[in-house]
Amino acid sequence: MPTYDPQQVFLTFANNRIVGYAAGTFIKASRNEDGYMLTIGADGSGARVKNANHSGRFEITLLASSPANDVLAALAITDELGGVGFGSAFLKDGSGTMLASAQSAWIVKHADAERGKELSEVSWVIETDVLFLQQGGTTLPPA
Repeated sequence: MPTYDPQQVFLTFANNRIVGYAAGTFIKASRNEDGYMLTIGADGSGARVKNANHSGRFEITLLASSPANDVLAALAITDELGGVGFGSAFLKDGSGTMLASAQSAWIVKHADAERGKELSEVSWVIETDVLFLQQGGTTLPPA
């Protein structure tokens, strides 16, 4: 019986394990541009152009109570002040085959700060110039 376990989704960034995800979609890894672009000529003939841009991003949604917010905020401040708040990123679905990784990644901007009657969510975006992305199944294949 196929089983997906969200507790088996692991993300590390700059040697820090990210924890305290919000409910719903809590992480997304995506390329910034399409892998190929279509060009259509005046006569209607088409050709595809390979895009060398392999940049991408990780979009993370944490609970405001997550200790990872402090880690990510410190990395953002360190990068802003000294240009050294970057590192590798690695995402794996332990109950499936999805992988995403980057050798060098950084926080795009500080997360917005908000509070309300209920526990809020905090969104972070980590970007990279080269994102390896393998969208796999959500369950491991049979052995």
